[in-house]
Amino acid sequence: MNNLFSSLLAVGLMISVAGPADAGKTCANNQQKAGFATPPVKVHLRLATPQENHQPTANLPKKAEALAVATLRSISPEDETIRGDIFLRLTADGGKPARTLRHEVTLQWVRGTACPTLRLQVPLIKGSLIDESAPEAPREMVIIQPFVIRVEETAENLSQMLCSWTRQINAGRPRRGVISAINRALDPR
Repeated sequence: MNNLFSSLLAVGLMISVAGPADAGKTCANNQQKAGFATPPVKVHLRLATPQENHQPTANLPKKAEALAVATLRSISPEDETIRGDIFLRLTADGGKPARTLRHEVTLQWVRGTACPTLRLQVPLIKGSLIDESAPEAPREMVIIQPFVIRVEETAENLSQMLCSWTRQINAGRPRRGVISAINRALDPR
């Protein structure tokens, strides 16, 4: 049930980022770029200061909470970093439209992570929120502090490969084979 919720949330966020006109195209692109969506996590963000932003930002409180979902896209065999996207949705308050952010990130395992709960470190993110009701409106710059995404082990093949990879990391064993298998599962083309 949790995987279903995170998948639906990720698809909903992709549709809201792309807008209604591009919704079908976004879903089609997502099927080609399979990836692995993590469960949603609540994150704290703050507005960029005028020195960081160079634009007025009057529509958001100074600090806010949002839901974030990471989609893993590929793993670099050289440095074992995970490349993916973060989809973030700041929920609407008092009739205001929701705002979204999509940002490419490089994730890393938290040291010593192991199944049944894998932990991925998301770095500092600076990005622009898109107002869903007016995507062409001026964008508000936000800063999201580093946070951790927890992924629970399941019986799914990709989940088991991620667990195998972390066991090999923790044991200091070679892992090129499992990384190649994960990359093939993430992008079956």
